[in-house]
Amino acid sequence: MIEPFEKIVQQGIDLQTGITELLKLEKPFPERLVKRVKIDDVFAKLIYRASSEKELIPSLLKVGVKQENNIQHSNFELVKNGAKSFINWGVSGFKIASQEVVDERTLICKTCPYISKATDQIAYKFKINANEDMSICSICGCVISRKVALLNKKCPKNKW
Repeated sequence: MIEPFEKIVQQGIDLQTGITELLKLEKPFPERLVKRVKIDDVFAKLIYRASSEKELIPSLLKVGVKQENNIQHSNFELVKNGAKSFINWGVSGFKIASQEVVDERTLICKTCPYISKATDQIAYKFKINANEDMSICSICGCVISRKVALLNKKCPKNKW
């Protein structure tokens, strides 16, 4: 958990109450998001950032809410799109985004209602490293941690 939220807890304030007050919300900060703040430092930083950038709050409150239009892509489609993406990345010279760009894109993706956990499909079983975040974009099916690092890729919702 990040320092500002650790301080809230150290002061004996319930984290849900502390975040609700920090963001000046009319309703209590959702419990499902309190749990995420405790385990996901990137998300926690976004919540803290929202205390000064109020326009982030509506998107952040939707994180984890299932969308009716989430699409499950077939294994064939995922492999085909992955191969096409790899070829296009090669054509672009295998350019990787700067860490600053990766971090900014990741923050945007973490607030998107279309983020979801990878399904149990075989295409998502291949990890680049054991600790890889396998959150996916349910619109395009891409593994977010991979897509945000490729300089030639774009968000399917034009958020970056």
